[in-house]
Amino acid sequence: MERTIGGFLSAQRPPNPEEQQLLARVARETHAASWIVLIGLTVAVLCMATARYWPLVF
Repeated sequence: MERTIGGFLSAQRPPNPEEQQLLARVARETHAASWIVLIGLTVAVLCMATARYWPLVF
């Protein structure tokens, strides 16, 4: 990935269609991964915020 971005940036040219497809795929994967991280972080924060009350319930 770094090689691809570095290649067309150093050549000062726009990406060719193959590189555009690769960049679009990486953008989709990054977007999906960011949602997974956001959900995990939300669960962790909720667990930490309510952990002091768990002994009262269980």
